[in-house]
Amino acid sequence: MKRLIFLFTILFYIAPAVSETLVTPSFVIEITKNCMYAGIACDDVIYVGKSKKTGGSIKIRGKKIRNLCAEGTTSCKSSGYIFHNGKTSYSVFFTGELLVEQDGKILLNERGEWHDAMEKYFGIYEICKTEEVAGGITTEAAANAWIGSKVEVSKEVFSIRKIDIKNPIYSVVNTSVPHSEGNIMDSDESLFYGVADDREDSLIISVYKKVTDTKPYTKIEVIRKNVLLDLFDGRVYYFKRDSALCK
Repeated sequence: MKRLIFLFTILFYIAPAVSETLVTPSFVIEITKNCMYAGIACDDVIYVGKSKKTGGSIKIRGKKIRNLCAEGTTSCKSSGYIFHNGKTSYSVFFTGELLVEQDGKILLNERGEWHDAMEKYFGIYEICKTEEVAGGITTEAAANAWIGSKVEVSKEVFSIRKIDIKNPIYSVVNTSVPHSEGNIMDSDESLFYGVADDREDSLIISVYKKVTDTKPYTKIEVIRKNVLLDLFDGRVYYFKRDSALCK
């Protein structure tokens, strides 16, 4: 039952600070979220940017960017963070884009990579198990038919269930896993579907089709180094590589 309680419940839980590092051609940027609750809204985010050229650094406080839902009034997702230093604004997007503007003029626009050793998750995986966690139209037989099929995670392509995304953009977030009964994490922060809940933290890899996307095509949760999972139509799909156990 615990595994079935998740998707449509909005959980707010006390969370520790979470840091991410973005490396662009010009800067090394550390983003730290100091919010009490996980979710789309977070108005206490710290930006520390260090210039690769001069070694100088800047520390400013900002917040998550809130994107409106289709109906135009409710915030339902976030595309990144925004920080203000006088008339200069720094926008850092989940896709790895850094945009610096002043008085409406673009001073810098460059793309980098989120560094959480993403390369160690690159490789060829095999779907080894499916598990129903919510309602969907995919039957058990149809889901199980994917078992044994390949999943590729690389710089050149992200491929799963016959969908190929060329030159994907990855965004990596590491955050804590709540352990109280029935708890899940907000979908903006994590997949955490109540599966593999013996972990202390949760590493989420968002996969974008292009740099301008505000919403990822899918999110992958790292169970351990050689075992990942994603959610598709109410079912979790586990995929593994090498000789790793499926779960």
